[in-house]
Amino acid sequence: MSIASSQTVPETGYVDFHNHFVGPSFELTTLAGVPPAQRAFWQDVNRRLSDSETLMSSIGDGIAARAVSTPLEFLADADGRVPPDTVPRLNDSMAALVRGHPGRLIGLATVDAYSGEA
Repeated sequence: MSIASSQTVPETGYVDFHNHFVGPSFELTTLAGVPPAQRAFWQDVNRRLSDSETLMSSIGDGIAARAVSTPLEFLADADGRVPPDTVPRLNDSMAALVRGHPGRLIGLATVDAYSGEA
């Protein structure tokens, strides 16, 4: 079955549908306001969110592919805003990631539902 014209769903195994990835060229803002006692934990989460090797390493054991998205909340400033050029850059980054792992990753586009006409 074809998805988004060039992505294919594996014929065997499960598709894990709740995965996030933020390319290493983006600055995560998820540490803002994290209590010191939880900082190391969230720094590790951030490291894994931007590491494609980590994303790919757990595919197997019945998981044939992963659907991957990038929530804007990971990149928003303290007021919840994301620079307007971020969304197209995220989608280009996701497309490159998926192209590098055909049949293993299914990329979901990111949209800013609160940006009005943009």
